[in-house]
Amino acid sequence: MKRLIVTISRLELPQDELTSGFTVSFRVLQRGRLLLADSISGKTSIPYRRVYEVDATDDGIVIELDCGYVKCLIISADLEP
Repeated sequence: MKRLIVTISRLELPQDELTSGFTVSFRVLQRGRLLLADSISGKTSIPYRRVYEVDATDDGIVIELDCGYVKCLIISADLEP
């Protein structure tokens, strides 16, 4: 098992001088195999990290997002032994 650390740049949308939270759904794949599917909801202006235990190898990973119209979202994932 390895630790998968998913980091999201921020979860907020500017709307008429206010900000609101939203939900981002994502999948993490390794060599076409699904390691993880989850969604994160909320509101934060700083990076948010979540740690998962996954059955993975040292091969590269790919993140697929479903965040609709949000263009400023940056999400990354790193594997640790």
